[in-house]
Amino acid sequence: MQLGKDLQLRDVYSPRTVKKLALAIAAVRPEFPAAELQKRFRRSWQPLGFAERSRLIVDLLTDLLPMDFPAACDTILASLGPALQLEPGKTDWDAFIHVPLTEYIARHGCSARHFKRSMQALAELTKRFSSEGAVRPFIENFPAKSLVILEQWTRSPDVHVRRLASEGSRPRLPLAKPLHQFKTDPAPVLKLLEKLKDDPELYVRRSVANNLGDISKDHPDMVTNLAECWLSEAKLLPPAQKKQREWLVRHALRYLLKHGSREALRVSGYSAPELDRYTLQLASDSIAASADLHWTFEFESTREQPLVIYYALRYCNAAGKQRAARQFYLSERRAAAGEQLRYTKKLSFKDLSTRKHYPGLHTLALIVNGQQIISADFMLAAE
Repeated sequence: MQLGKDLQLRDVYSPRTVKKLALAIAAVRPEFPAAELQKRFRRSWQPLGFAERSRLIVDLLTDLLPMDFPAACDTILASLGPALQLEPGKTDWDAFIHVPLTEYIARHGCSARHFKRSMQALAELTKRFSSEGAVRPFIENFPAKSLVILEQWTRSPDVHVRRLASEGSRPRLPLAKPLHQFKTDPAPVLKLLEKLKDDPELYVRRSVANNLGDISKDHPDMVTNLAECWLSEAKLLPPAQKKQREWLVRHALRYLLKHGSREALRVSGYSAPELDRYTLQLASDSIAASADLHWTFEFESTREQPLVIYYALRYCNAAGKQRAARQFYLSERRAAAGEQLRYTKKLSFKDLSTRKHYPGLHTLALIVNGQQIISADFMLAAE
């Protein structure tokens, strides 16, 4: 299946994918009531969202699989098809049907009695679809035992299992409950990331960078110090590996760079920018509701220098006052002395399900190497 205009994320759970799941389970456990699973899913699936449909499948499996967890777990594992052969990081939308299976393991297997079996099951399931959400209750309830397993996973020959060691331990994994113990003390996570920072797969290294990005929101100095250490070590690496390490560090420091952290800018090699003849031109200083704003930022670099450029928007709220600025990445490059640089962008002010726009004064600002260079106001008209 392909998501698009007529298909939403919740449609990864449909009668078609549930039928495939039911038949796969029945193939290894003939007494499993495959028709009942399909009938009960069809009875109530349509109005439900993504998470609700997943929970519905877990509820139905709870009713229809054996009450004995080891037997149910073995049935799930036996029903699995071959591990995904996709390029790591690519998505097979049908593979989402494995998410309820990981959640079933978390719901029924997160106990001292079933810990080992459950963690083995999650490692096997993650080869079909990431178990990053389901492993978190185990980390939360059995931290010491879980960290032993996570360390073993860092040495797995399977790229998906190695990634799970990092992605599952992220303190602030999106769409998941935070791991408060790692928000408070990320030292155990950093030990895992040390073992994965030069992983041969970008899929794993990107997870390491995102994990560090999570940690940087609570421990900025810890992350900038570690980044500086990793960059210093990188000087001794072969060129290709050095380049990979430098990319990881840049990616890990995105949050701090975006918020103008002086230490993150310094570690990344960014100093106060030396620019001349800079202008910010708006196509109009007043735009209609739901219209687009076109703008152009131009400047001259007066010396050779690395530049990281963001733009910031201060939206108007329902009360007619400006909100705190939201920053967005624009560009990163090394500019030559005397080089003229020009950036043109279009911003949409159509309402979204996640954002409503209000009429009033808005401000656009350009930020280079953590310093605001220029800004311009514009009005968004009422409907």
